[in-house]
Amino acid sequence: MTPNLYNAAYSFCSLLTTQQEDLVGGFALANLELPLLLSNAAWYPKVGHLKTITEWYAKRKLPPALIVPGLKDKMLDRTLHEGPFTLEQTFGFVQYESCQASIIVEQTSWLQSRTSADILSNHYNESQWNLELAHTLSKTMQADLRIQNYIAYESKPIAAMITFTEKPFHLAMLFSDYKGALWNRLEQDAQNLDYTAFVLQVLDKPAQAKPEFILERWSIR
Repeated sequence: MTPNLYNAAYSFCSLLTTQQEDLVGGFALANLELPLLLSNAAWYPKVGHLKTITEWYAKRKLPPALIVPGLKDKMLDRTLHEGPFTLEQTFGFVQYESCQASIIVEQTSWLQSRTSADILSNHYNESQWNLELAHTLSKTMQADLRIQNYIAYESKPIAAMITFTEKPFHLAMLFSDYKGALWNRLEQDAQNLDYTAFVLQVLDKPAQAKPEFILERWSIR
C-alpha cells in the first residue's frame, strides 16, 4: 500500500476509537463499544516490540491484532509468517466501473447517522451493533469534517456510505451501494476535488486489489 493511503486509512480509523496509545510496538487503537476490526488493532507495528501491543490489549480484554500493508518489508513479513500470528482478514481499496443511475443520493449531516448505521450494520451482517455504530458515527462526524455521510434513496433509504477525505484521496470507508449510485457520487466528488476515489472493502481473494492497495489484519495468538 502506498504510504499516503495507509496513513489516510489510519487517520480515519483512529477517529473511531474510544482509546488509543502510542506504544513502542505501534499505535494501538481500541473502540470498547464497537468491534470495528480496523479500529481495534495496532497500526505501524515495530518488529521486536510487539509484546507491548499484546499486553495493552490484554489489559482491555480485547484480542490483540495488527494492521499491516499488503506490501511489507522483509523483516515484518518474516515475523508474521514465523511467529504466533494468523492472517485474519484482508481489506483492499478498490475502484468500480461508472454506470447510469437515476437514484437520488444526498450528502447528509450527522443527524442521519442512525439511518446510515442501520443500513451499514445490516450490510456487514452486524445488525446488533447498529446503535453503537450510530453513536460512533455521529460523534466522529461532529468532531471532524473530513468524515461525511451519504444516503441513497428510492422512496426510502436503501444504501449508505461514510467517506473520509484526505488529500489526495476521497475514500468510502463504510460502503453499501445500490446500482452504482453511491460509487458514481463518490467518483464525481473526487473529480471535483482533483482527488482519487477508492472504496474500502473486504477481499475474498487478495488478487482483487493490487498489493499496494491492501490492508491485512493479523491476530496475535
